[in-house]
Amino acid sequence: MTLDDNKAKSIYLDACATTPMHSAVIDKVNSINRECFGNPSSIHLEGIKAAEVLEDSRSKIALKLNCSFDDVIFTSGATESVHLALLGSTKHLEPGRIIISDVEHPAVNAAAKQLTRRGWTLKYWPVDLKGNLKLELIDKLLEFPTKLVSIIWAQSEVGSIQPIRRIGEECKSRNILFHTDATQILPQTSIDFNSLPIDMISASAHKLQGPKGIGLLLSKLPNNRKLDSIQGGGNQEFGIRSGTESISLIAGFQTAISLLEERALHTLDKTSFMDKELYSETQKLCKNLCDIKGINLVGNEFNSNRLPHHISILVSNKSGDPISSRKLVRELSEQGIYVSSGSACTASKNQGSNIIKALGYEKKWLNSSIRLSLGPWVDYATLGQVPLTLERLISIF
Repeated sequence: MTLDDNKAKSIYLDACATTPMHSAVIDKVNSINRECFGNPSSIHLEGIKAAEVLEDSRSKIALKLNCSFDDVIFTSGATESVHLALLGSTKHLEPGRIIISDVEHPAVNAAAKQLTRRGWTLKYWPVDLKGNLKLELIDKLLEFPTKLVSIIWAQSEVGSIQPIRRIGEECKSRNILFHTDATQILPQTSIDFNSLPIDMISASAHKLQGPKGIGLLLSKLPNNRKLDSIQGGGNQEFGIRSGTESISLIAGFQTAISLLEERALHTLDKTSFMDKELYSETQKLCKNLCDIKGINLVGNEFNSNRLPHHISILVSNKSGDPISSRKLVRELSEQGIYVSSGSACTASKNQGSNIIKALGYEKKWLNSSIRLSLGPWVDYATLGQVPLTLERLISIF
């Protein structure tokens, strides 16, 4: 296959790493860059024009996610948002205990470990073989001196969705601050922030066909539990996040959020999804993959607390020995199939998956997991891309 053929027939199945910008987002970003270059903190006409774009975007996001205008704080991405949430919400608190799950994004781990240098105690909430929190430990983990809990809503590597509503209710009843990393769940549904027992939510635009370099923190902390800035500077974003706001990226983020559909049903213990094309095609591909000897699904079954576009598998050869996921990713890439060997934030490091390890798998399996995550850009009807993916996967075994 030539390079041109490869490009023409390529299939991008790595939505959990990043997504291509939606055409409407590209149009919005380009339009703002052409027409609105002012600093929104300036008081002249160009600054006022930029400020109007900023606050219009904030208002529309607040309306879409059902929260207050001043609940929306723009950041450079989910990583900064996580640090602002965990470090900013605890500046005024006496050190206590922070609980995070065994399957958090590295950003949450890093922020939590920073708190330990301030005198906080860090405790990990273990998961089962499917990646679900062991809820039988909830009373013990949330007892005093726990003051802050941060649990990932949907895990990027194995697709498991946690019962965030239930955990939030338990935290609320104990007056414990609760934060969730919603980076992977937001592309699949629109969040109703006011109805959720969650104090803070982090998200990033580039996971939902928005631009890179922009994220947000939703915070409903009242004045008596103030969210403090973690960096000095120009006092932007209600004095919480300094730095000149990137108006074009924020407008692009708002456009991407406006395209979100309500596709999930969240009950106290379960998240399920409506059976749409993306969901159906993902299920179909997963079933066909798992019919191949040597491929085994990791995480929950479909429509039971699992991301609807997500497939995570462990791969072995005919002898039952693990196959290197990095090798498979490279071979698939040469055939125009773009998948992942785990979280994009750790994939460049030649080490085993901490997430697979947390699920309880033996050490030999830590380098053999593959993640496929689909998106609306995959053409099912005219190109038959899902069968083509399966065909190319089979060819390298």
